[in-house]
Amino acid sequence: MNYVPDNPMKIVTSNDLFNGLSPDGRFSHLKIILSRKGIGQLGDKYLMVTPDGFGTVKLLDVDFEGNHVQLDIEDCITGFRKLFRIDVFDESFHFVLINCDDILNVCSDH
Repeated sequence: MNYVPDNPMKIVTSNDLFNGLSPDGRFSHLKIILSRKGIGQLGDKYLMVTPDGFGTVKLLDVDFEGNHVQLDIEDCITGFRKLFRIDVFDESFHFVLINCDDILNVCSDH
């Protein structure tokens, strides 16, 4: 079910966003960065999985502004950079980022 703010003109604050990231919070759909070590570092490499494919990327920056989470991502093969903007109220699947170190660790454990 899509969350619609009581006031469509309401700007979500960073406190609203962080409080809403709990597993049952209204912004839990924004947990798109998966890492066993908790919060990853800028510059870490991730496997980016989209509805259309996957590839290795580097997360360069994360920002929050005007009801949008912005991620600056660089393709590790081509060096192409792209800024992804995700509306905090859009619950549709865009992508997920899985930490590459975690993937290597899981694979080496087996």
